[in-house]
Amino acid sequence: MHAHDQPQKPFIPSWLDDRALSPAEFRVFAHLCRRANNKTGVAWPSLESIAVVCRISRKTIVRALNHLLHEGLIRKQGKPFGGSTRYLILSPNSVTTGTNEASPIVSPVPINRAPNDPPIVSPGAREGSPKKVLQRRFSNSPLPPKGAFEAEFSESWNKAVEKTPIPALRSGIPKRCKRNFKARTQDEEWMECWEAALKVATTDPFYSGRNERGWIADIEWFLRPNTVAKTHVRSTQPAAPTGRKLSNEEGF
Repeated sequence: MHAHDQPQKPFIPSWLDDRALSPAEFRVFAHLCRRANNKTGVAWPSLESIAVVCRISRKTIVRALNHLLHEGLIRKQGKPFGGSTRYLILSPNSVTTGTNEASPIVSPVPINRAPNDPPIVSPGAREGSPKKVLQRRFSNSPLPPKGAFEAEFSESWNKAVEKTPIPALRSGIPKRCKRNFKARTQDEEWMECWEAALKVATTDPFYSGRNERGWIADIEWFLRPNTVAKTHVRSTQPAAPTGRKLSNEEGF
């Protein structure tokens, strides 16, 4: 039996096994490690892709990420415009000091593969490929002008509500909503889900007045802290009959 034919077991370091992470936290951390660049230790999967692979909800993912940040197992490295948050994977560098540092996540040496075996994935398409990082994250394109996302959002909103009684944004985001809009755009979950939530709000008759109060959705409602998350959840549920009562979560 050749060395590369010998069965190998996954290696879980003792410091991670002893960390007392919940199943969701451990699963999210494992996924970040898998997606991380082998040289930089940086991963940038979207909440949607984590949810699909790990089969857990976005809220659970957000809680898990916050706990991993608190535990010092990951560190935020910024968020490119329109992209996903970048996370640097950390691990204890010393049993005595307990401090954390960036370290390689996966050994560059192939495991369980013969030297002449072809790669499973082409180098350019490989997760964490340095070439892919340059293509997707360090473009030479100029930075978007200030207010670019507001203009993009307003255009998407107006196009979506065109055939509904929901008020359009004739002059962009109203001044009274600017603060809420800025707060929402700094929320990763909101940025991941606002388009799906807008689609629900403009296709479900309930949000166009077919409810007990005749209430119609508007931008002020859409920019409330929990609106997008709750509306997005409705997109995964069976359609409810129109004319139903407004709940405290949906109405005023």
